[in-house]
Amino acid sequence: MKATTKKTAKATAPKAAAKAAPKAVAKPAAKPAAAPKAPAKKAPAKKATIQATLPIAEAPAKKAVSPEERYQMIQVRAYYKALSHGFTGDSIQFWLEAEKEIDELFS
Repeated sequence: MKATTKKTAKATAPKAAAKAAPKAVAKPAAKPAAAPKAPAKKAPAKKATIQATLPIAEAPAKKAVSPEERYQMIQVRAYYKALSHGFTGDSIQFWLEAEKEIDELFS
């Protein structure tokens, strides 16, 4: 048993010495500075209006709308009118305005 212990000690000694030796680390070469690029031209921003952000159901010009579809369109439009006013105001007025707008779309 002693013979195998000595061989193991001798075999590990060179490996330990190899691990202890510092290795040289290559540093990457510095890259040359890139030429400044010209800034890209931006398109002017479109101005948003409240009217543009409120959804209005648009239908093809010659399509007939059933009474149920008309009612639902008015209901949705009146909701968005109330939403834009913070749900304060006269709900009947919102409904009448929405009814007028939807009727104008289909006339």
